[in-house]
Amino acid sequence: MPPKREYKAEDVIDAALEVVREKGFNRLSTRTIAEKLHSSTMPIYYSGITMPDIEKEIAKRAWTILEEYQSKIRTGDPVLDMIIGFVMFAREEKNLFRCFRSDKLNAINIVNAEKAFMKNMKILETHEIMKKFSSERVTDVLIQGWIFANGIALLVNSPIVKTIPELNSEESIIRFIKDATRIYWRGVESIMEDNAP
Repeated sequence: MPPKREYKAEDVIDAALEVVREKGFNRLSTRTIAEKLHSSTMPIYYSGITMPDIEKEIAKRAWTILEEYQSKIRTGDPVLDMIIGFVMFAREEKNLFRCFRSDKLNAINIVNAEKAFMKNMKILETHEIMKKFSSERVTDVLIQGWIFANGIALLVNSPIVKTIPELNSEESIIRFIKDATRIYWRGVESIMEDNAP
């Protein structure tokens, strides 16, 4: 059967997403998309979508997939699940996670990071421990949590993770994050007690 000669924009984006997942964002090109579709490059050009549009769609999809990871219930605590989801995304979707650090995608990543921040802020504000804190303290906690999660995510996204037994499986990652978060919450509560009138 001869290769298909026409593709919708959605077909091209789906193929591009697979290219990025398998080979990384830096390997994304009209040629690698065409290879994924078993096609020449011409049908890609005629699909009605440009490479900058494809790149933006890949970034949007990466953020959507991250949100799915963060929404998955692993512990029943929405804040813990959010942190664990971020780390598991970095571990299992290594190349999509790296899209968040691409200079080429800065503008769209900033927009999506702001949306994610606001959504995560709402989750954090409703957490039992956070109900007694000011909105400024909640913002501080979210930023500190993001720094913590990002550090672990960068480790599990790199080959160095093989040298850290506490981060070699989903179960050990969950246990590590639970323990670290428990220590952190105690520290936050202690600060609140110290600052009480």
